[in-house]
Amino acid sequence: MTGDGIGQETPEETRVCPRCGSVYRSIEVKRIGDRYYIYAYHGKKGKVPQLCSLGPLESPDKVISDIRIKLAALQVTLGDAPVDDRLAVASELSKLAGEIYQLAFNLAKPK
Repeated sequence: MTGDGIGQETPEETRVCPRCGSVYRSIEVKRIGDRYYIYAYHGKKGKVPQLCSLGPLESPDKVISDIRIKLAALQVTLGDAPVDDRLAVASELSKLAGEIYQLAFNLAKPK
């Protein structure tokens, strides 16, 4: 396994691994052959890194399409939800929008 680990720090409150349920420190992206895979990095146990595989990194077009579908479903689901639930989701979406903006800004910068 050859890996070009690229760490991405995440906000403290969102660091729950979807695979094992433990808190993780960062997201790692490793290249294996011609594909990229996502890992949740939990730290080290001795000298051994503790990682959970979160699956392959999909194409940007697929990721964007999935986000649009999930946002549309969220809008329908929250239509009749209590105001407090809608405000909590709006707050999280606002944070996510900031992260997406920062990513887009970084991608657009010349190398």
